[in-house]
Amino acid sequence: MPLPMRRRHRGKNFLNDPETWELLQKIHALAEPLGLTLLPEIHAAYDEKIYETLAEKGYATYDFFLPGLVIDEIENRRGT
Repeated sequence: MPLPMRRRHRGKNFLNDPETWELLQKIHALAEPLGLTLLPEIHAAYDEKIYETLAEKGYATYDFFLPGLVIDEIENRRGT
């Protein structure tokens, strides 16, 4: 069984602390020299305020509507 599923069944939190932050730090170290910004996707209820935790750690956050809006702009050639 994958690690996130094992932890979920043991009552561990959504973010799998500290593993999630360690992984994001490793990815950030690879992305930063290339001028890339990480945009972690959140799969949790809004009232859990995971977005606040991400923002406190310096990561950009977005609403679930963003991917759909971007795809719509591309498909309808409205993006600039």
